[in-house]
Amino acid sequence: MSFREILGHDHWHRKFAQAVQAGRLAHAYLFVGPEGVGKHTFARALAETLLCENRAGNEFDACGNCPACRWFAAQTHPDFHEIGLPSDKHEFPIELIHEVIRLLGMKAARGRYRVVILDDADALNEESANAFLKTLEEPPPQAVLILVGTSPDYQLPTIRSRCQVIYFRPLPEDVVAKWLQREGLVKSQAEAFRLARLAQGSLARARLLAQPDVWALRQKLYEMLSTGRTDVVALGQSILTFVEAAGANSALQRRRAHLAVEFLVELFRRALAQQLGLQSVADASAQERTQVAALAERVPLSVLMRALDRCLLADYQIDRRLQLALVIEALADSLASLL
Repeated sequence: MSFREILGHDHWHRKFAQAVQAGRLAHAYLFVGPEGVGKHTFARALAETLLCENRAGNEFDACGNCPACRWFAAQTHPDFHEIGLPSDKHEFPIELIHEVIRLLGMKAARGRYRVVILDDADALNEESANAFLKTLEEPPPQAVLILVGTSPDYQLPTIRSRCQVIYFRPLPEDVVAKWLQREGLVKSQAEAFRLARLAQGSLARARLLAQPDVWALRQKLYEMLSTGRTDVVALGQSILTFVEAAGANSALQRRRAHLAVEFLVELFRRALAQQLGLQSVADASAQERTQVAALAERVPLSVLMRALDRCLLADYQIDRRLQLALVIEALADSLASLL
């Protein structure tokens, strides 16, 4: 993985290059930012670059050809390990954290660094986070730990204070639009920019938005909630079916659940703006404008605010890895009673 392939994070590339050149590379980093903006990809590029044995001159990038880079590409480099949350767990088991600590404490086989990436760091519970403290206070030589999460608020203060926090911002709209076109996910430039506006700077979100079933769900939610005949079972089942289309991958299921809730939030915010006389649906279709107007006319502002609050609670619960089926069922029940 080359830094040349990474979009929109040149600032951090330069900062890490300067840190390594000055001998100021930290022993532990916490990469945070929205999902899909490139945190994990950047972490892998950083790891490969640190382990590369043939970096050219002052260029801070992996060569891609040396034995270390070939091992990295084959996922067999002895000094690199990448660990994520097990698919059947909602929190990191303490045994897995002990394995991370063991790996960090081993001597580098190739004499450079030992790099461990811990993905899904938001899922560290108090016990697993505290297990890191001694390692973070007395880091082994040449060891680099990279925690990848979405927000420092999900980490204990003892973890945040012992890691260098790196904030990854959402990607610019034009970068996302160009990427959608390059990947062949859209048919036109206009469609690329329409999706890029909704993607909120996330490539993962943009890729998901380009799928036909996403727009089918969005249209269905707008239709169901604007008519005043909300069927709690149908509403919940529509969202759950959409979420389960991701298969057994819990991260993709959560991403789809977030997106479904965000469609609801978008609808309620547009209706609120309509009631307040603000222009919020200029880029919506004629059908969507009609649906938003119908919802705004039928539902009082105070009720829309309560519905919006309920969606934001569900979004938080999805982040905290509560059981998705229960979150969706409770949300559908609440909205049906309100609307």
